[in-house]
Amino acid sequence: MGAEAIKPRVVLVPFPAQGHLTPMLHLAHAIESRGFIPTIVIPDFIHRRITKHANLFYSSVEFISLPSKEGDGDNEPKDFATVVSVMENYMPDRLEKILKCYRAVTCVVVDLLASWAIPVATRCSLPVAGFWPAMMATYRIISDIPTLMQKRIISESGIPFGDEDTESFTELKLHSQLPVKLTTKDLPWLVGDSASCKSRFHFWLKIIDRARTLKFILNNSFPGEEGNTDKHFQNDTINFPQVLQVGPLLKYNNSKYTNPTMWEIDSTCIKWLDSQPEKSVIYVSFGSWVGPIGSDRIKELALVKVWGIGIKLDYIEQNVVQDCIEKAMDGKEGQEMLKKVVQLRRNVMEGIGSEKARSNLRTFLDYLRKA
Repeated sequence: MGAEAIKPRVVLVPFPAQGHLTPMLHLAHAIESRGFIPTIVIPDFIHRRITKHANLFYSSVEFISLPSKEGDGDNEPKDFATVVSVMENYMPDRLEKILKCYRAVTCVVVDLLASWAIPVATRCSLPVAGFWPAMMATYRIISDIPTLMQKRIISESGIPFGDEDTESFTELKLHSQLPVKLTTKDLPWLVGDSASCKSRFHFWLKIIDRARTLKFILNNSFPGEEGNTDKHFQNDTINFPQVLQVGPLLKYNNSKYTNPTMWEIDSTCIKWLDSQPEKSVIYVSFGSWVGPIGSDRIKELALVKVWGIGIKLDYIEQNVVQDCIEKAMDGKEGQEMLKKVVQLRRNVMEGIGSEKARSNLRTFLDYLRKA
C-alpha cells in the first residue's frame, strides 16, 4: 500500500480574548469538517485556562501553547496594553519555530488584532489570511482610516478635526456607505485620555499596514449584513484584501456543549438570577480585558439601531437609560425588536445569506487546496 496522504494543515492565531477565541474555534471546527487539520496557537496564559475543558468540545482541534515570556510564564498580562506588548515583543520568534516544525501547512489564519503573526508567516513562506471576528461594519471603519486621514476628518494621531464642541460631531462618509449613520464620536479608538486614544490608533495603523499584504480576510458576519449578498467587499482605493463573509461561524459548531471559557465561571449570581422574573434582566459585557466597572465608570450603554433591533442612547442620564430599557423590555419597540431578531436569525442561519457564507468558505478552502 502507498503512503497515507498527509492532510493539509491550517494554523490559526487568535487574539487572546474570549470574543476572538470563540469564533476562531468555530472556524477551526468548520475547516476540520472539510478535510483540514486545524491547529490553534495560543499564548501559554490562555492555553492553561481553556485546555482543561476545550478538548471535551473540540477533540479534533490541536492546541499549541505559545510561550509568552522567558521562563515559566507565570506573570500573566493584566490588561490590553500588556497583552499587545507581549505579542509584539516575545511571541514572533516562538511562532516561527513552531511553524517550521510542521509539514503540509497550507495557510496561517491570523486574527487581525494579532497582526504580529502576519510577517512571521510571511518569513516562513506560508500563505496568510486575515480573520475579523466582528461585524463587517466595524471592519469598514478600521479599513477606511487612511481615507479619513486623507479627507482630514481625523489627524495622523486619530483625533478628529473640528470636534472641540462635544455637542457636534462630524459625520463619517466612508468609502462604502454603512446602513447606519456614524459620526466621529463612534470611532473605536476614542476611549480614555488623549494618550490612550493615540496609542490605540497607532495599534490600528499597524494592523492596516500589515493587512495590505493579505489576499483574503475571513469575516465572521453574514452576506447581506448591509443589504447586499451579491459581491464581496474590497476597498480598492487602498489596496485592501478581499473580504469573505463566512459567518456566523457559530452554525458550524455541532457540539451540544458550551464554549470553553478563558475565565473561571462565577456561579454566585445564579441564585439571584433564578429569583428574578422572566425577561427582566439585561446582561452587559465589556470584554475579556476590561476590569470590574462600577456604576460611576459606565459612560454609555448602547443598543445600536442597525436592523431595527436596538435602541441607541444619545445621552447617559439615568432617566434616559431607564426609559430606553423600559421600551426594550416592555414597550411596543421591544416587541417589534424581538420579532425582527427572530426573523434575522432565520435569515442568517437558514436563508440566502447562510448559503452564500458557506459558498465563501468553500471558495477560500478550494483556493488553499490549489495553492
